[in-house]
Amino acid sequence: MRRALTGAACCALALMLTACVQTTLVPDLSGKQVTEAKAALTRAGLRVGRVQDFKQFDTTPTVFSQSPAAGERVRRGESVDIVVSYDCYRCRW
Repeated sequence: MRRALTGAACCALALMLTACVQTTLVPDLSGKQVTEAKAALTRAGLRVGRVQDFKQFDTTPTVFSQSPAAGERVRRGESVDIVVSYDCYRCRW
């Protein structure tokens, strides 16, 4: 015979399952050089996702934007996509 879980038992089970999933906060990568951004993600237990270039007059490739945003809580091992600005003097028009 099956027994239904009581409200307290359901809450306890939910807490145990939540504790098993390791999460981390996404670090703020804006303005960081690409190598610094990758190191920050590694320290947080995250991976670099897609890297897109954004043409901007900038001398050093730096992170222009990221997704998910800084401060969001995500599962460890997830990817963070970044958009990198780079020196437009090197662009081929």
